[in-house]
Amino acid sequence: MNQLKLAEIYSLVQEIRQKAKDCCQTIYSNMYQFYNRDTEEILCDYRIAHSSLLFSYCDQDNIHRLYFISFDLRELSEELVYFPKGYILDYICKGDNLLDSYFCDGGFKRIASYVRKSTNLLTEGKDFKRSHSAMLDQYYDESIGEYAEEEDAEEIASLLDQVFNRETDRIPSVEDLRDYIRKKWVLIYRLSGKIRCLYIYQIQGRRFYSNFSYNSLPAIVLYCLEKRAHTDVIRNYDVRIKYSWINTENTRSLRRNVLQSDNMYIYVYKKE
Repeated sequence: MNQLKLAEIYSLVQEIRQKAKDCCQTIYSNMYQFYNRDTEEILCDYRIAHSSLLFSYCDQDNIHRLYFISFDLRELSEELVYFPKGYILDYICKGDNLLDSYFCDGGFKRIASYVRKSTNLLTEGKDFKRSHSAMLDQYYDESIGEYAEEEDAEEIASLLDQVFNRETDRIPSVEDLRDYIRKKWVLIYRLSGKIRCLYIYQIQGRRFYSNFSYNSLPAIVLYCLEKRAHTDVIRNYDVRIKYSWINTENTRSLRRNVLQSDNMYIYVYKKE
């Protein structure tokens, strides 16, 4: 398989976009802000056909992630066949996933799916909302938990590794966690010296991304961390949208999160 630097791949992406524009074809892609100056020297395995470009590189978790752009889905499916077993591909879409059969024909199997739940804080209100809020709110105590310190990053990373799947959940690195901690985006609760509950969020412009949560204690502990984070965000940031991505097989989280599905999905595939 041929290799190019990511910076060089970018010019090939533009060529495919121009071809699609010239023949008035719809572009399909899973490239979401993949290019930046910090990664432009990364070497990528790639294949390019008339209507399709596919490339892959090994991320910080030693996972080969596959990216594509195409305006011919049959050609895309044929090119997918050439990538080795174990490669990971994800795809975001609204509503029905029209590419599922093409990914499967290319040798990929769906291993996870996520639904996005969100709310417009300006129109729907800024109050904290969770299932059983009416019952739990009487026990809310903003003194429960604390903001993490940078030295907690490795313990948090280890805990996330135990609970989540790096292939599908995009777990932040220790360096990312330290950055989140510096920005006061990580709340934790300790018991007997160990982190037993945590909540991680991010501020993305005017969007409040509810990212990761873990709890091995009574429900009120996580409720307190999440409500405290929500209150602090509303107080300190001009956010308009709050959202989260939830694994469709995680029925407990789907029930707890009372935000509305906005019909956006992430589908994750692995080459068999």
